[in-house]
Parts: sequence; C-alpha cells; structure tokens
Amino acid sequence: MIKILTSIDIAALIELNNPNYYTRCGALALGEWLDEYMPDDHPFDSVAIRCAFESFKSFEEFVEEEFGSQQECAEALGIEDWDDSEKRVEAIKAHINKTRAYIEHEEGLIVTKN
Repeated sequence: MIKILTSIDIAALIELNNPNYYTRCGALALGEWLDEYMPDDHPFDSVAIRCAFESFKSFEEFVEEEFGSQQECAEALGIEDWDDSEKRVEAIKAHINKTRAYIEHEEGLIVTKN
C-alpha cells in the first residue's frame, strides 16, 4: 500500500529525520516544493533530501559558503555596489538560478546542492 504524503506530512518527516538541519519554516517550504514537483509515487527518502538540499539562514550565509567572501562574490558576479541590497540579492538569485533551484522562505533559503 502506498500512502500519498501531503506537504505537511513531508515537512513533519523532514523535521523528524533532520532536526538540526532545517527550521520548521524551512521544512514546510521544502515539503510544499517537493509536494508540487515530485511525482506522487516517489518514495520519501530523508537521506536523499539531506544530500540534495542545503539550508541557509540568509543570502549572505549562502555567499560565504559559495564564494568564501563578499568581495569574491562581488567580483564573480559583477556586483559594483555591495551596499545596494536589492541589486546584490537579485544578482545572487540569478547566479543560483543558472545551475540550481532555490526555495526562499521567511527564515532563509534552501538551495539544491551541486
């Protein structure tokens, strides 16, 4: 028997299996994303989810992980004015969209791993 999981079921399982990795808000956002984009008959695999998605508290935390520093990010993405947060975040989003998917939520973002 196959049980079809709702986004709330998925979020609860994500939280249960990865309690220190995803916030509640992040687990809910990821659960909704998986519910929308994964086929209904796809088995739930918390290890695969942990291996496929990375959680960040902010775009700045993503920058540190991805580029090492704000300066390296600005150079790589051609960001001339780092203090213009709107343009900075848009450039970072565009960079992520080139090769990955991301889910933005109230407490941060979740990015698919390379």
